[in-house]
Amino acid sequence: MGVDFLTNENINKISLECDNVTKSYGVFKKTIAIRNLGIKELGGTCVSLVGPNGAGKSTILKVLSGSIRKYDGKVTVRGSVGYCPEISVNFDFMSAEENLSYFYPHNIERIKYILTRLNLNTGKKPISSFSKGMKRKLDLARSLILGSEIILMDEPFDGLDAESSKELSKIIEDLKIEGKLILITSHDLHKVENVSDKILFMKDGTIFQKLILKHLNLYRIDFTENSDVIRKKLTDLNIKIVGETELSFIIQVDEGLEICKLITKILGDDCKIVGFSRESLESIYMRELCG
Repeated sequence: MGVDFLTNENINKISLECDNVTKSYGVFKKTIAIRNLGIKELGGTCVSLVGPNGAGKSTILKVLSGSIRKYDGKVTVRGSVGYCPEISVNFDFMSAEENLSYFYPHNIERIKYILTRLNLNTGKKPISSFSKGMKRKLDLARSLILGSEIILMDEPFDGLDAESSKELSKIIEDLKIEGKLILITSHDLHKVENVSDKILFMKDGTIFQKLILKHLNLYRIDFTENSDVIRKKLTDLNIKIVGETELSFIIQVDEGLEICKLITKILGDDCKIVGFSRESLESIYMRELCG
């Protein structure tokens, strides 16, 4: 089933919608790459797909870009899509402008504008002399030539140094301000956390956890005994428990709540608490993945 491309009139609402999308490979022995994918995403946001190799992240981008056309389910896109693949498709002996004009010969003015914006005005310098960060920016430039409303970026931070990563993060933030929807895949949770509005954790072709980062205010309580007493105190305080192990709770705390006052309220002779710490995105990911 192909991707439905709609007009841009509702871009401030849902920019991308996937309904029960499944992609498999093979005839006699099928391998499921994506299983029953369902997402709805808005323009002006960055959504990151995070998971181990083989989780289905790149396959999702290929489906959304139209590179993969045979799949089950429905994909609806409002506007057009720009795709920045993991592997570059540039000619090393050409300059940045020559590479882009080769693919888009009728968009010379737009090409010059994009290269200026991304600080890639390097004249006749061949891209064989570019750093990896510059080459990734050139890949991104290609996806921006047509002014697409949705930008797909496969492992954009992979192999970049700190300065190049910071520069790419700034570009992503600028695209969000313009109302673009950016979908990226990455293994680097720290860089993802800096640019993303939402994280989709993936494993074996499925999304098993969705996190909206502005609501991600989680803490971990470690204890030695009396979990029922601690649970009751948290419930009485309207504190939501979003995860737990035998000797710990993960709680979600409202932005305005003072943590010191919360600790004071749940401490006591009947509560054997031995630890209280902020829960990092990486900790959440590893716990959910290994769960």
